[in-house]
Amino acid sequence: MPLAKEIHIDEGLLLLWELDEDLDWLKTQFPLLETDQTFQTLKNKKRQQEWLTVKMMLKHIGCNDLKVYYNDNGQPQIKHLNYQHISISHSNQLAGIFLHPHRAVGLDIESLTRNFSVIEKKYLSSAEIELANQNKKWHCLFWCAKEAVYKIAGIPGIHFADQISVAPEQNNQLAAALKTPDCYQTFRLNYFEHNGQFIVYLVAT
Repeated sequence: MPLAKEIHIDEGLLLLWELDEDLDWLKTQFPLLETDQTFQTLKNKKRQQEWLTVKMMLKHIGCNDLKVYYNDNGQPQIKHLNYQHISISHSNQLAGIFLHPHRAVGLDIESLTRNFSVIEKKYLSSAEIELANQNKKWHCLFWCAKEAVYKIAGIPGIHFADQISVAPEQNNQLAAALKTPDCYQTFRLNYFEHNGQFIVYLVAT
């Protein structure tokens, strides 16, 4: 079982699962898979692997209903006796879920080998680009942070460069702010590295 990490955070639970299991083996873990309409729409084997790995993590936390539901803002939801909030993310090597009993959560995972510099103007402000250029890992870190904020906010159409700002702090933390015509929110995010991947997460205050 390639459960890489199980971390208890502020009443919440963060699970990371290595994406190295054989797809055929994963399929055998879910006997009713052939009748699942959502799975049948997934033609890409990598997407099938990610989808099934999330099911494995839901099984791990004792979910009887393994279906992931989505609200009107596209945020995932599950049916669990304890965990009412969930955020889901994948990279090329990892899948992860972050759960909390009563507070919204955000999670993003990304590989440090991805080249973000070619799209930096789409998600970073000019000041953030200057900051990211000081550390070769920060293009990836800032992308993860903004993705995590986007997921927890649940506001469609947010412009990353103009409406989400991030700044690194000490002790593997970042400060972030979300500005829209209707709201202003601040966030404190945490991050760590695992096997060449950044994992960024936050819990709503």
